[in-house]
Amino acid sequence: MATASQKQVARTANGQFKPGVSGNRSGNVHRSRHALNADTIREMHLAFRRGGRKAIDKVMKQQPAVFLKLWCCSCLGR
Repeated sequence: MATASQKQVARTANGQFKPGVSGNRSGNVHRSRHALNADTIREMHLAFRRGGRKAIDKVMKQQPAVFLKLWCCSCLGR
């Protein structure tokens, strides 16, 4: 009897995965990444509520390069 890793994955006639089937037996990587992103955003929001405006002003004045990098990353994404 075939184990889970040896089972055939549903594919089309030309060998491509059928819609909705990735062939990844480990699960949905995006689900894990999205959960991590949601947790990170939630924690950053809590940190911002504790001292955000003061921290932003401090970084902007004392470390303008870091401030610019953070600003660009938040606006442009990855």
